[in-house]
Amino acid sequence: MFWLLGLGLLGLGVGGATLAALLDVKGKKFAVLGERKAGKTALINFLTKGTFSKEYAQTLHPKKTDSNHLELKDLKLEIEESIDVPGSNYHYGQWEDITKKADIVLYLLRADKLKAGDKPTEERVKKDMAQIGRWMREPSKEYPLFIIGTHCDRTNPDFTKLPDDRKGDYVDEMRSMPIFQDIVLRGGGEAKVKVAFGSLKSKASIEDLVYEVIYQVEHHEE
Repeated sequence: MFWLLGLGLLGLGVGGATLAALLDVKGKKFAVLGERKAGKTALINFLTKGTFSKEYAQTLHPKKTDSNHLELKDLKLEIEESIDVPGSNYHYGQWEDITKKADIVLYLLRADKLKAGDKPTEERVKKDMAQIGRWMREPSKEYPLFIIGTHCDRTNPDFTKLPDDRKGDYVDEMRSMPIFQDIVLRGGGEAKVKVAFGSLKSKASIEDLVYEVIYQVEHHEE
């Protein structure tokens, strides 16, 4: 499944700079990709509807999502109409088209399954990242590819319950895993691939994860 999202960024961003200056113009497009149950639809519903639900429903066919105005901490986002499509790798043709149209690509994966050594998940994300890395080289993207590890509340330790001074250790441990090093390399290497970890178990945790991604987009330009 992937999603094309246009963000009109208004007002002040993080770190004292304005996101409008960072992104130059409104309407940067974000493609959100990943296999089923990675949390893409939960993220989409939060951004386009401001809602959160713990219930899971597969996206079986492309769905149009509504535009929305969203205030997130010190950010004001204008979300344009977008498309939510299935996550099966049979949809790689659509994935490629949206990836090449997007300005920024977000790839969601199940960090809990990778931490547990789930082999089918490892093989799937390696295959996906090899494809995405190739598409992003044709043509080369100005902004980085983001690998977003979700369901970190299901890992041991639970990322969402760690104090701030221990979350960096958690991220370092996850990034040092051979599977993460492998997929980062497939996506284009450390210079082009950024990594964020979080949870989609609540509205607050989704807000934190979105904010972290926007923060990394901003500081990528510094």
